[in-house]
Amino acid sequence: MKLVSGIRELWRSIPQRWRYAIVGALSFVVSSGGIILAAHMHQWTEGGRGGALATIFAIFIVLLRPDRGLKLYEDRMMNIDPQLSPIEKVKYELAAVMAAMRNNSQGQTRLNKGLVIASGISTLAWGFGDIAAKWLMDIHLF
Repeated sequence: MKLVSGIRELWRSIPQRWRYAIVGALSFVVSSGGIILAAHMHQWTEGGRGGALATIFAIFIVLLRPDRGLKLYEDRMMNIDPQLSPIEKVKYELAAVMAAMRNNSQGQTRLNKGLVIASGISTLAWGFGDIAAKWLMDIHLF
């Protein structure tokens, strides 16, 4: 359990955009690895399997995104000054909501880019990995 919690803490310490880059790189490595393995084993029809596995990484991106906007909102609301007038409290709450929405919007944009890259790589490998593996075999690379 300590290992899992340690990995979780390490993963959470990595900035969001780097998480998506790691998953995109994993998608590429697994996709191309499946093609190379299929060509090496002279089973070119299995060339798309790496892309199928990499698609799981692309879907995993959606689960990686924490709700930082909600955390930001909760932090701000905990620090609200009780001495503020009702109008000032509403202004403060509105500013907190706007900051949370802005934060979520930026995170969603990064998520979309990461998802497009990872799913694009894996889908292409899944769909055309057999052709790439056959080509590698035809040029006698394997």
